[in-house]
Amino acid sequence: MVDQGSSAEIMYPDLYKGLSLKPEHLTAYDSPLLNFDGKVVILRGQILLPVQVGLEIVEVDFIVVDAYFPYMAIMGRPWLYALGAVSSTLHQKVKYLSDDQIKETVGTEEAKYEDLEKVVVGKDPEKFFQIGAQLPPPKKEELVEVLRKNVDVFAWSTYKAPGVDLSFTCHHLNVNPSITLKKQLSRRPSKEHADAVRDELGKSIKAYIDDMMVKSKVVSKNVGDLGNIFEILRKHKLRLNASKCSFGMGSGKFLGYMVTHRGIEVNLDKIKAINSLQPPRNPKEV
Repeated sequence: MVDQGSSAEIMYPDLYKGLSLKPEHLTAYDSPLLNFDGKVVILRGQILLPVQVGLEIVEVDFIVVDAYFPYMAIMGRPWLYALGAVSSTLHQKVKYLSDDQIKETVGTEEAKYEDLEKVVVGKDPEKFFQIGAQLPPPKKEELVEVLRKNVDVFAWSTYKAPGVDLSFTCHHLNVNPSITLKKQLSRRPSKEHADAVRDELGKSIKAYIDDMMVKSKVVSKNVGDLGNIFEILRKHKLRLNASKCSFGMGSGKFLGYMVTHRGIEVNLDKIKAINSLQPPRNPKEV
């Protein structure tokens, strides 16, 4: 990732291991470094490596950190200045001067919507689950088995849903009917109430009105996270519309955004007009 706001180049453990670099290749680096959330990051050290863009090669001092991040490295201002480059996060391009010509490198990794594979539940072809086609076969078999065991929490028709547990959605006030009611000021939920709701829904789910997403940091935990959510749904007689569910996906659209292993990104369909905008041809079009 190219970050114009970063004053240093950062390398994360996955890339360091992928380059077959050893701990003894590092030199000491003891200056404090803060993460995006303001917390101090554990440093492993510093290493000088050549970085090639086109025909240009620039030596870069990478600070190797012991922290998780969706990207493999962050290229900051020192690298941009050394290369004499200008970057655009909107267009995912870096332009630089090479052999008296303006060259550019374009980001090739775009957030794409994963293909889905239909898995029929039983003999009825109208009843099926949608599963990410890129899921490894062993994990796909495990996921399908869990979905079939929890088929009772799905509904392929609104008429098949048993109805939400009223004790979960309704509450009663113990008031004296002879006393005149007064309208109270609106209040925000307390921290205890918010924590209770978070514990009830589970830490692996994000919900917005009637849309929700079960998220797992690693593939191996996804089945367990789904099982916990299925138990909560079963407890309160909630049902999922199977035709609108997708499972075992590494990326997909959620609330109009692309959600990937790197985080939340812009949906390319939403900015297609901006990306295809032609550069101005004369001062009047500027």
